[in-house]
Amino acid sequence: MARNKSFLKAFTLVEIMVVMAIIATLLVVGIGSFSLLRNSVELDQATNEFISIIRTMQNRARNSATSAVLAALNPSNPLLARVDGFAVYIDSTSQYSLRYCFATAGTGTTTYNCSGYELPNAKPATYSNITVQAVGGGSCTGIVFDKLSGDISGISSPNATAVDTGTCRYRLTHSLLLSYREILVNLASNNIQIL
Repeated sequence: MARNKSFLKAFTLVEIMVVMAIIATLLVVGIGSFSLLRNSVELDQATNEFISIIRTMQNRARNSATSAVLAALNPSNPLLARVDGFAVYIDSTSQYSLRYCFATAGTGTTTYNCSGYELPNAKPATYSNITVQAVGGGSCTGIVFDKLSGDISGISSPNATAVDTGTCRYRLTHSLLLSYREILVNLASNNIQIL
C-alpha cells in the first residue's frame, strides 16, 4: 500500500508533455508579438526622425538671418553666401538627403537649384528596413524651405520650379511589418502632420 501512495505523487509522461507543449506555444506567440512590437516601434521612431529632420531644416531656413552668417560658418564653401533655402530630397533608392538651394525668380514662379549636398545620406543606417517614398503628386520628391520665412514649397527634382499649393505626402514603410506611416505636408498652410 505504501508503494502505491508514492506512485500517485508523481507526474505522468503525458502530463509533462502537455505542459511543455503549452509553454512552447506561449513562447512562440510571445516572441512573435515582441517582434511585431519592436518593428512597429522602429517604424514610429523612423517617422518621428524624418519629421524632426524636416522641422530642423525648416527652422534652419527661418533662422538663417543672412547668407553671410552661413558663409562664415563654413568658409571653405563660398556658395553658402548666397543660399536661398534648404531642402529635404528623397531619391529613388529610398534615401533622403539634406541640401542647400539657390533660387532663380521668374514671373510668378521660383526655380530652385538644390544640387548642393549638405548631407547626402541623412537616413540612419539603423533604419535599413524602412523605405521612404513620395506618394501622391509628382511635384513632391523634395520640399524646400525658403530662407527667413521657412515657407514650404514642393519640388519634383533637384532643379525644379517650386510648387506652393496643394499637399505633399511621404510614406515610410517597414519591410518586415508590411505597415506604413504617412506624413502630410500642406504647402499652402506650411503645416506638417502624421496621418
